[in-house]
Amino acid sequence: TAAGKVKRTPLSDFANIRSKGIIAMGMEDGDELLWAKLTSGNDDVVIVSRGGKGLRFNETKIRAMGRTASGVRAMKLAEGDAIASMIVCQPEDKLVIISEKGIGKRILVSAITPHGRGTGGVKITSFRALPIIGKVVSAIVVADDEDVTFLTSTGNIIRLRAEKIPIQGRGARGVRVVRLADDAVIVSLVAGEHDEIAPEDTEEGELVETD
Repeated sequence: TAAGKVKRTPLSDFANIRSKGIIAMGMEDGDELLWAKLTSGNDDVVIVSRGGKGLRFNETKIRAMGRTASGVRAMKLAEGDAIASMIVCQPEDKLVIISEKGIGKRILVSAITPHGRGTGGVKITSFRALPIIGKVVSAIVVADDEDVTFLTSTGNIIRLRAEKIPIQGRGARGVRVVRLADDAVIVSLVAGEHDEIAPEDTEEGELVETD
């Protein structure tokens, strides 16, 4: 959830979904359910916060619960921080991280040292740079040969080959992945198979030096 609650529920509990839907998670006032993902039963989970923290732990650290349970704390958040992404991954995977102002990088999942569920995690970007580059929008698993597509608040779609985005350490600020208009921010990103021919409304991205 946005406030950092997490749970595991057997898929069999969702076998008989009614037309009006069924409860998937008990929610506290003011919280919001944002992610639900399938796991193998022994995957790693990485929680990324808007304030540039990342927490990695194995999913077995979350006990299985029924549909109506409200879950347990996934990550301890600083005041004013919120969850940006929940990623199911393996230690050999790479993540693309992007900030509101189009500054991004790739980071190795193995660089995010595992910590206990419910802890504060480790930094995954430069804290000092956050006022300049903006808060973290999202992080996703991307293979080297995939494309990353970025959506901006002004409706632009920019596509970039993942291997063009440099791999940097946890404390690095990243490079400018997307050049934005003054009033625009990155809204989301997705990964997909590389396509030599982009759709007509998609721009081909090109890395430029960080301002």
